[in-house]
Amino acid sequence: GTIQYRGSDGAFHSWLRHRFEIASTNNSPISATGIRIKVSDGNTDIDEVEVNTPAVAPPSQLKVKISRNGNIVILEWPSGNLESAPAITGPWGSVLNVNSPLDVTIGGTSQLFYRLRQ
Repeated sequence: GTIQYRGSDGAFHSWLRHRFEIASTNNSPISATGIRIKVSDGNTDIDEVEVNTPAVAPPSQLKVKISRNGNIVILEWPSGNLESAPAITGPWGSVLNVNSPLDVTIGGTSQLFYRLRQ
């Protein structure tokens, strides 16, 4: 693309920094993780390049529906791999050969924690 030098305005002083705005031909921003600036003469030095990239989208969230029927807890999930652990800190392992919904009988002295992983 083409870079245009925007010159000075009230908040921008060209002797402190050079500001370049890079956009597509319809003035919408482009995604970039880096930029290369070629200078036309040997008298120009570049000591700082700042690239403002868009924020990373948050990861999609896995949704679980939990219901209870007497001493049965019913876990339902649309996608993901179910894991369980004896403590919240782990160790976590895959729950094999299960599909949603999963009926879990509660009671007794042992406990299990569940989570989903994509």
